[in-house]
Amino acid sequence: MLSALIPWAKVQTAGEGKGEEKRGELDLEQWSQLSFPALHARGIETITSIYGTLWPTIFRTFGPHRTEVGFHELAVVYGLYLSDFRVLSALETELVAYTCITAQGLRGPALWHVRGLGRVLGARGSNDETDRMRRIKDVLRGVKVAVMHAVEFCGSEMVQRSRLDGGPDGTQGWPNVGDVVRELGGWGDDE
Repeated sequence: MLSALIPWAKVQTAGEGKGEEKRGELDLEQWSQLSFPALHARGIETITSIYGTLWPTIFRTFGPHRTEVGFHELAVVYGLYLSDFRVLSALETELVAYTCITAQGLRGPALWHVRGLGRVLGARGSNDETDRMRRIKDVLRGVKVAVMHAVEFCGSEMVQRSRLDGGPDGTQGWPNVGDVVRELGGWGDDE
């Protein structure tokens, strides 16, 4: 997280000297307004917008660590960070999450974020043949191509590390938009 946060903070404070006035650390008034129940509720709202009603299924895969990982994911990752749309919108946030996860070669999580990005764009159900769904799928393919170009620009080591090349056995490549229906059953029927 810090590898993303530090450059982001640098951009946010560019042109403001050393950015000291924008540091925001230990702003007691700001932190006094936050509560665990509020972060938890905000986290559930955001995670549901991305994963739909399937997020509890994902959490079950954490086994005996479900409580601790769930706390971290719902309150901290989604509640505190990914639900803060003061700088990036929900769409921009999901674009960054998809890009980072996909470029790391994490096929399973990347597939969920293909679905999440589609959901943020309005995808629902499992019928991929409506005009609206065709347009959303085209946008998702375009995002994937843009990320592919960025990874290729970084060189062969990044291509290999990201598994853009399919990985050591050729079967670990990046998920496609069609995999959402094939592997996850669709985009979710919830609104």
